[in-house]
Amino acid sequence: MTETHTYVLSGYSGTPTTATVTIQSFDRPERMRRALKGLGKFWAFAVGSVFIPVAHFLLVPAFSLFGAYTFFERLGARQVVTTAEGTCPDCGRTQQLETGAGGGGRWRVPRDVACRYCQRSLRIS
Repeated sequence: MTETHTYVLSGYSGTPTTATVTIQSFDRPERMRRALKGLGKFWAFAVGSVFIPVAHFLLVPAFSLFGAYTFFERLGARQVVTTAEGTCPDCGRTQQLETGAGGGGRWRVPRDVACRYCQRSLRIS
């Protein structure tokens, strides 16, 4: 299920603007599928890394651990941001806001983001 919400976007200036955030919600079976998909992908990388001489000593454990981390992170993510757009209250430019790695990530409010143009810290609340 996808929902669109409007939040307050504040910066250093005294006049806040708005941010429009599209959020995708997942039920328990969907979260489990996403978690297993992430775990399988990184464990496949770990198995493939076995054949790289010397580097496999670092790559196999790293991919295995990151796969486990991805599994638990996705299992707990009930809502994920798909897009976020807003106008910077400091420089006045409209832009896509980076809310997490890969444009996604577990959704929580308040959330700190940065303006792409003036590089100032902004807060979605």
